[in-house]
Amino acid sequence: MTTTNAGATPSDTAVAPTPNASEAPFIIWTFRRTGGTSLRSIFFWLSPFEAWQDEGFNRDRELGAITREFEASQDLAALEASVGDVVARRKNLKHCIEVVPYQVTSSLLRQSVAAGYRHLVLLRLDEVERQLSLALARVTNAWGPSEAAAIYDEIRAGTRKLEPLNIVQIRRELDRDAAALGRLMRLMLQHRANYALTFFEDLYRGEFADRVAEVRRVATLLGLSRAANEADAAFRTALMQRSQGTRDIFGFVPNLDEAKAAIAELTR
Repeated sequence: MTTTNAGATPSDTAVAPTPNASEAPFIIWTFRRTGGTSLRSIFFWLSPFEAWQDEGFNRDRELGAITREFEASQDLAALEASVGDVVARRKNLKHCIEVVPYQVTSSLLRQSVAAGYRHLVLLRLDEVERQLSLALARVTNAWGPSEAAAIYDEIRAGTRKLEPLNIVQIRRELDRDAAALGRLMRLMLQHRANYALTFFEDLYRGEFADRVAEVRRVATLLGLSRAANEADAAFRTALMQRSQGTRDIFGFVPNLDEAKAAIAELTR
């Protein structure tokens, strides 16, 4: 299995410090389209621990064999053993809770809590925008800035037409995501996980100084002592230049108002 340390930050070529007794690996628990990739790039860089591939338990990622084998066998004992081996490696991880089976998330949370990991829950307050962003990623296949740039230019130029968003699928996503979050928080409480909580809007909206202050607050809760030694400028790229411009193409969605209303009905 391959590992990575950190993400795209101005200082990502620096050698990570050796962990001290007060530091521990951590897991970011989140959903897709919540800014987790940018936040991961900051916190994994600050951490002295190595990291698994982003969303490592996704079926096509480096830990995906564990997920696929469980889906094929439904063998809970084998799943517990495999996840236990991952947790024992003490590496950071970003985990999207709606993508993999609940049993994988449950095993990961229970075993990581028992092993002394720290935990960060990253959510988005505006569920309408998150679901629209997710639905647009599906119809355009633009999951990141590199894919979005050319595709969005075609949409703006009128050379590429957007299909209507699938309202039935959006409703299913909303129900599934609500269940996944409820189960995660029940597990957190049941196992007395000590977790930090932050929101997309506090990290990627507003003044730069306020965004950095939130990063530092969360870093302190995660025990990332290196954060105190970094200048604010070290966080600028991840916090200020992360948008791929999805909002800019909302006006090209044929059934945008219908999709917004459907999401709002189930989230207000």
